[in-house]
Amino acid sequence: MCGITGIIRKQEPIFEEEIKSLVSNIKHRGPNGTGYYFKDNFAIGHSRLSIIDLKGGAQPMFSKDRKIFLTFNGEIYNYRELKKNLILKGYYFQTNSDTEVIINAYLHWGKECVLKFRGMFAFCIVDINQKIFFLARDSFGIKPLIYRLNDKYFSFCSEIPPLLKIKGEKPAGKISSLENFLRHQYIPDPDTIYDEVFKLEPGNYMTVSMEGEILSIVQYWSPGFETQENKRFTGSIEDEIMNSVKSHLVSDVPFGVLLSGGVDSTLISMMMSKIMGKELLSFSIGFKQKEYDESFYSHLVAYKLGIQNIKKIVDDKSIELLPEIILNHIGEPFGDDSILPTTILMELARDHVPMVLSGDGGDETFAGYQSYKKWHNNHPLIYGKKLFKSSKIRQIPVSY
Repeated sequence: MCGITGIIRKQEPIFEEEIKSLVSNIKHRGPNGTGYYFKDNFAIGHSRLSIIDLKGGAQPMFSKDRKIFLTFNGEIYNYRELKKNLILKGYYFQTNSDTEVIINAYLHWGKECVLKFRGMFAFCIVDINQKIFFLARDSFGIKPLIYRLNDKYFSFCSEIPPLLKIKGEKPAGKISSLENFLRHQYIPDPDTIYDEVFKLEPGNYMTVSMEGEILSIVQYWSPGFETQENKRFTGSIEDEIMNSVKSHLVSDVPFGVLLSGGVDSTLISMMMSKIMGKELLSFSIGFKQKEYDESFYSHLVAYKLGIQNIKKIVDDKSIELLPEIILNHIGEPFGDDSILPTTILMELARDHVPMVLSGDGGDETFAGYQSYKKWHNNHPLIYGKKLFKSSKIRQIPVSY
């Protein structure tokens, strides 16, 4: 996890202290290094967690002619294949980082480069030739990208709180966002709890002028559910999961796994153990209350796989972390109480490894919880069929 930030002042120049302050407010996202660049009325900054090319991947990163430069959070899993392709097309590389691949991909394909990337990302490219900021977010919105726009400046960041500390008036709250929070327990993109702060939506990119005005916001990807006739699935689900796990393990630092004992984390742990063997470390959370504690399952999975399981118990005092999590990181109301044990779990893992894989979606896909099985057995079509067959329905008089 890295942090990115930047600002374009509309009516005055940028000072070094302003971008240094923005970067310092995201230092927790990237403890391995910071960097920034400022000129005239704009600046970008970066806080780095080193994953690929530990020595050569520092940011902001510049193109050879220094007309294109980038601040980037995330990982491009297919960067090696893209790099080979770009070398064949005549592009030169000075590093082994996926960051430089983004720069050269942009030089070759322009804004359409986002369609080439397989990964999770949020980035800002400053294009001096076209006089624009080009910002993009990955297809599923795994990496955050927040921006603030008013009559004084355009700014962006990986988190909301640093944007509230920029010199000038504080943004007002947004009543419609509060209503959405009360309805959904979170605030859907592109809104935030503030009226001039927004999230770039997943699968979108935007261009911003050097004067700080938004020129366009484009949806470059959306999920499709169209029926594809005569398409044959030639592989297996196991192969697909293994290929996905392998692609996510592209790194120059050690990996661990977050293990709950559910379907998704168990599948990922199993695949990682086949690749990494008994060196794999798994991390789990337990609770004192037996009705909430599932650590037995994570311990069982770790035992079966022959890997070490490191566990921490969440106690009543852990609730004291919530104000810091909400105010200093999320920056707006958020109703998912799993954020507390997740934060504790991440802190536990970070004491041992810099990177972890986790699972999301497996329990939903494979009906891992009883609630999903109940829905599967009683969804409206099946329930209606049972009701129609019941004797009570047949007793209802029908008039013609």
